[in-house]
Amino acid sequence: MDKFTATVEAETRDAALQQATSVLGVSAENMELVDAGHGVFMAAVKNLDAHIEVTVSDDNMQVLLKQAYDARGDGVPLSQPLLEQAFQAASVVVPPAEDALDRIRQKVLSADESERLVLAEGTVPIDGWDGELKLLIQTDIQVGEEDEHHRVDYHERGFVATVKKGELLGKMTFPTEGRPGCDVFGNAVAARSGKNVVFEAGDNVSISEFGEIRAVAGGMIQFAHSVLSITEVFEHSGDVDFHTGNIHMESGSIRIRGTVAPGFEVSASGNVIVGKTVKEVTIYSGGDIELKQGGIESSFTAKGAIYTRFAQNAKLKADGDVVVANNLHNCDVLAGDNVKVTSGKGIIRGGHIVCSKWVEAKEIGSPKEVDTLIELGKRTEDENAIISERASVNEAIQEINRFLGCEDGVPDITGKSENEVAAIEKVLATLKELQKKRTELSSLLATKTRERLVCCEFRVVVHKIVYPGTQISIMGRKFLVKQALSRCTFVYDPEKDKIVVESI
Repeated sequence: MDKFTATVEAETRDAALQQATSVLGVSAENMELVDAGHGVFMAAVKNLDAHIEVTVSDDNMQVLLKQAYDARGDGVPLSQPLLEQAFQAASVVVPPAEDALDRIRQKVLSADESERLVLAEGTVPIDGWDGELKLLIQTDIQVGEEDEHHRVDYHERGFVATVKKGELLGKMTFPTEGRPGCDVFGNAVAARSGKNVVFEAGDNVSISEFGEIRAVAGGMIQFAHSVLSITEVFEHSGDVDFHTGNIHMESGSIRIRGTVAPGFEVSASGNVIVGKTVKEVTIYSGGDIELKQGGIESSFTAKGAIYTRFAQNAKLKADGDVVVANNLHNCDVLAGDNVKVTSGKGIIRGGHIVCSKWVEAKEIGSPKEVDTLIELGKRTEDENAIISERASVNEAIQEINRFLGCEDGVPDITGKSENEVAAIEKVLATLKELQKKRTELSSLLATKTRERLVCCEFRVVVHKIVYPGTQISIMGRKFLVKQALSRCTFVYDPEKDKIVVESI
């Protein structure tokens, strides 16, 4: 049976007619009723007006056909005015598509209930284009040129580039505004405006109204925290030692052709480049540090990136990448971005490596199972602020517990006067608020940690082998390597909430 026919069971014809009119929704005069015997009656609609009913999609951007049937007998047939009435009943203001009525008729004839018929649509908003930046100069780490035998030519240029006055450094396109749309009810639908490029012209760099980025003066490129600057270069042809003393430059970059003697310091607001191996020194850079050879038992701090051929028993701290060409032995590394040890031998052996995103090396650990800790997920400023606030709250809680003479917040009030009890109750109320605040901060920190685990692509990539004794930590989730693994990647699996190993 369909919407125009029905079978009812009744003892009399009148009772059957009453049931059929209720089921089919038409009057008795517009219905035919046939007695099939044994208390069974067949009812059929004789005259019925056509019907169209529409609905609106969840996003209010489409008018959809909900129900439709054509007339029967002397009923009023499907028509454009009937379709427009259905739109008015649904309070939509967009007109039906030109072929909407024809498609409704085809659907009624086909009796296909599964087809989703769109009769009209709103105007879809058009988002603006994001700004783009294309630099024509080298700003990423260049470790030298590696041949087919994995030998590295260290005579190739390093990371830090120099430019001439007026040189075109890049091109920036500016974001565009979006074009708003309109839903089927006539309501405006906002469009997303394009995002600005995270980029700033620093010292001696200009951006024209057309987006051309040029060097205002010649010098050395410094690119850190999305700020591109050109600094003056101070050339020091010899060593930094007792003849020169420590070198501290408040502006510009320095290129030291020789070495820095043990116990001496070098600092610059720009980049620092050292030509020979250094030992037991301290180097600070407001830009990048480039060690043409390497560093032993030294401390290196850079607001940009650190590049070195090797490092041993050293401390390296960079807001950007730390890139090592050959070996990273027993070092403490803190990188704001990635740690890459992928050229030459590409070995991380021993030490503690902490970075925000990726660690990539050819080999990690040692056949002698030297302890090597790789820790991903350096805390953000927001997370550190939460941890700091929670520590302050903890300290206040401990201070109150010491005042109350208890560790569980339940003081002994035996023998106390009413005034003393009242004072203690005020302190307990403060304690309760502090404990609530501590719980909220812990919950907020856990939420931020889960969000970063899911959205950030933390990974440790090993191109050759990782040895037992290596421990991988991703936002507190730990994985201890118990047997040698070849060509693999360690990643966080959100479904299993643990670190898993994937083959390269």
